[in-house]
Amino acid sequence: MKKCFQCGMELNDSAETCPKCGAYQNKAQISTPQSTTPDETSKTTANAEQPQSNVGKVIIFILVGISAILGGLYGYGYWKASDQLKNGQLSIFTAGITIQGMNPISKEGYRNYIMNKTDMPQRLKNFNSTD
Repeated sequence: MKKCFQCGMELNDSAETCPKCGAYQNKAQISTPQSTTPDETSKTTANAEQPQSNVGKVIIFILVGISAILGGLYGYGYWKASDQLKNGQLSIFTAGITIQGMNPISKEGYRNYIMNKTDMPQRLKNFNSTD
């Protein structure tokens, strides 16, 4: 008599699988237990699906995080222009200096505010026109 190497149950010498745990006894075969009840099968299936749902959640979390960072950078440029206008500091010179020190996303927010909420485009046209 031999013992099952998976659960330790005593087996006949000719047994290929353990009647208790279902593990293969021939070392040439893969020693995985055979599922004998529907509950074990459903648990195995549920565990196999778990990583896929976590991957989706991680991807959504990353996309939301990236969106928040990009929105914050854009919003900083927009806020900076509105703050300069509110405090009377917005001029062609300060706009040029300010925008040089910004990242590309903040620059877009800054430009958007300047072009849509101020008279800066008209002032630039007047500055560049020759009489």
